[in-house]
Amino acid sequence: MPTVPTTKTTAIRYGRGRLFAPVAVPPDRIYAPRSIATVNDTRAELDRALAEPVDAPPLRDLAGKDDTVALILDDPTRGMPKADMLRAVFDAMPDVPLEKLRVVVAYGKHEHKADWQLGLPPEWLGRVAVVHHDSRDPDQHKPLTHPDDPSLSFLVNRAVAEADVVVGLDAVRPHYFAGFTGGAKSVLPGCGGIESIKANHALRDHPRARLGITNGNAARENQEALAGLLRKFVILNVVTDDAGRLAKAAYGHYINAHRALVPLARELGQVAASKADIVIAGASSPTAINFYQITKAVAPAGKLLKDGGTLILCGPCDDGLSDVETANKVIYEHTLKRYLPKTHRCVLVSALSPEETERSFFDPAPSMHSAVRDALQFYGPDATVAVLPNASYMIPILEGEDPSDW
Repeated sequence: MPTVPTTKTTAIRYGRGRLFAPVAVPPDRIYAPRSIATVNDTRAELDRALAEPVDAPPLRDLAGKDDTVALILDDPTRGMPKADMLRAVFDAMPDVPLEKLRVVVAYGKHEHKADWQLGLPPEWLGRVAVVHHDSRDPDQHKPLTHPDDPSLSFLVNRAVAEADVVVGLDAVRPHYFAGFTGGAKSVLPGCGGIESIKANHALRDHPRARLGITNGNAARENQEALAGLLRKFVILNVVTDDAGRLAKAAYGHYINAHRALVPLARELGQVAASKADIVIAGASSPTAINFYQITKAVAPAGKLLKDGGTLILCGPCDDGLSDVETANKVIYEHTLKRYLPKTHRCVLVSALSPEETERSFFDPAPSMHSAVRDALQFYGPDATVAVLPNASYMIPILEGEDPSDW
């Protein structure tokens, strides 16, 4: 792990741990997630949400003993109380036997993991069918088309398309072009075929396909329109604080239940902010699990960077680069550059080797200390510094931006 200075420091999230930037930053230039109320009993909050549906029937009325139920579960790059959520959903369907469940892992384009890494209830391992979605395997996919609008069509995992009831389990957090995670994103891109994912991701060029924006966001609207082609699709979504503690859950209609949680996700991380020469950003797990995922933290940090500035991003990336080519050519070139000034430098403090980091759009730094020291020396004594201790949860609002219609 990079060197940790001991004086005049500012704490930064680094996966499951912390680093300390060797610079004193005024409190009004540290943009951290707010403290929000969390629950003492995770299962009780999930049961409450399931008992208070948002514009949908209770699960016990949706799924009967002869119905096949697909539970869409995020892959390990998303953090939430997965085992508790799965148990709560199953217990809310008293007539459905365990053998009628299919856990479909919504990898999107991400790498597959072993069953034991997914966060399933231990007692389900070997007893519940697990479908590892592969967006590039056409044998897994089934086309769904709106009967009155042939242009509204996509490829989705067959286990999802053919299920009598589909329940999406996800967390609601800021997302760099869908506005927020959660809701219909479980279906697309989570369980979509690669061409359908690419078609949806092409909508990131839309001017409102931005961090924290749901209203009029073409990418999200497309996800929601296509998810509506499923037979019966509902969600159980959650908001957690930046330490991963459950704050609130909502069950019900895949749009309305999602939107019921968005205000709390905004409360956690939406903050008025100013630009700086140097922006130091941390990323907690699981965002910092690999390079591909940690690039999502560039959007909130990049918004704060002055032209010619340096972004120092910190996260271990213990699982390596993952799909570095897509991160470079698609995520960075076509999306993240919209958040960055024309002239900028990106520096990564991680457990990756210098040679690995140099394959990306980042420059490597051997330590937090050296990255900050070099930046301060370059910009001189009048350099301005901003810090996002955990950028994954943040939606910075700059002067002139009006989030009232987001």
